[in-house]
Amino acid sequence: SPNMLASGCLSGEVKLWSVQDRMCLRTSVLGHDRVTSVSAHPLRPLIAAACGKDLFFWDVSGAGGGTGEPQKRLETAIGFLCLCFHPNARWLVTCEVQSLGGDAMGGTP
Repeated sequence: SPNMLASGCLSGEVKLWSVQDRMCLRTSVLGHDRVTSVSAHPLRPLIAAACGKDLFFWDVSGAGGGTGEPQKRLETAIGFLCLCFHPNARWLVTCEVQSLGGDAMGGTP
């Protein structure tokens, strides 16, 4: 919805906001790693979020700002840096990062 905004936090939370009311509608904890990227589907009420090595989908179609909790859909070996739904609505493009001498996702080596 053009009246909603999704944000990710360093604490591993993803939040859904009402732009019109300037209020947080829902908060969900994805994990202990930081949320590195959040993307809204161009046609459906769906949010994708990357938290460390995990990819989550969150159906936000329900009244009051969302239904259910984000669902883990994929886990990688090295971690997500960013993700974005393609404008054609058929693809989710991801970028992964591999650590060079430490954990690039903010954890301990």
